[in-house]
Amino acid sequence: MAPDPPIVIIGSMDDPHVRRVVDFAPRRRALTVFDAASIQRLSYRVSGAMIQVESVGGQGLVDLGSAHRGWIRRPLPPAWNHGVVTGSKQSAINSGWQSLVAFLARNPRCSWLTGFDALLSAENKLTQGVAASSLGIEAPRTFVGDVLDGDLPDVELVVAKPLGMELFWLDRSRSLKVFASAIDPRDPVIRAHLSGSPFLLQTKLTARRHLRVVTVADRSWAFELDAVGLPLDWRIDPSAHHSWKFTRATAIERQALQIAAAMSVRFSSQDWIENDDGAFFIDLNPGGQWLFLPEPHTAEVAAQIASWLSGDTHLT
Repeated sequence: MAPDPPIVIIGSMDDPHVRRVVDFAPRRRALTVFDAASIQRLSYRVSGAMIQVESVGGQGLVDLGSAHRGWIRRPLPPAWNHGVVTGSKQSAINSGWQSLVAFLARNPRCSWLTGFDALLSAENKLTQGVAASSLGIEAPRTFVGDVLDGDLPDVELVVAKPLGMELFWLDRSRSLKVFASAIDPRDPVIRAHLSGSPFLLQTKLTARRHLRVVTVADRSWAFELDAVGLPLDWRIDPSAHHSWKFTRATAIERQALQIAAAMSVRFSSQDWIENDDGAFFIDLNPGGQWLFLPEPHTAEVAAQIASWLSGDTHLT
């Protein structure tokens, strides 16, 4: 009898999300876990159709040249290129490891929970907005452009979000995270700040509750957070991270699954807002976090990912 196909996770065992999924993976299955940093400490072989990477637990090399399943959690560790000078020797070294991991993440013999290119595409907020619009799903009116006059919603304030990375480094020891903020884009000072990089401008919604919807294949979980007393971006308030409650939101969950399917992602962590006018899709993260949400549902999410990776669920 042929051995069970291996499981591949592109990420780090230092990541609690990866460890939680690994805890639910069947012990009989060969498993390899790596990202651009940890693969440097592993044995690997690539030659033609032969692809092998060292397994977790010292069980030798895992053959990735035959059909198997995988999950791309995070190809690069946090702060991977922090402090690295563009064009330097270290930059060249890092690019080599990135190219290797990108190749492994595009292995056509692997059925990925979410494919590498689909993951990259789904991270773009504009792409998410197009997907929601094509499905007829409500979302805040959005604008990105170099000319603001006459194109903005007829409201005093809009929400500004970075179109690119939210976090950047001020120096080697200090970082800054840019949260969503309510602004008056007609203010000349604000306009000057917005001119340095593309920003996503959206109609400001007054939330009654926030919803986080997690999807894995054809399953979904919904969690709610009372918006009363919270800042516009709930992540600013540390207590909000521990105040989520499990709920059922059948219509929203169905739409969340539709957006995930439209973007070819079998895992997603989505933000929604509910106000007096209804529910609005805000954001989708194809590699987002869920462990801050209440148990036992976080365990259910991890178990479902592990079940899919082991082939216990169909390719939906």
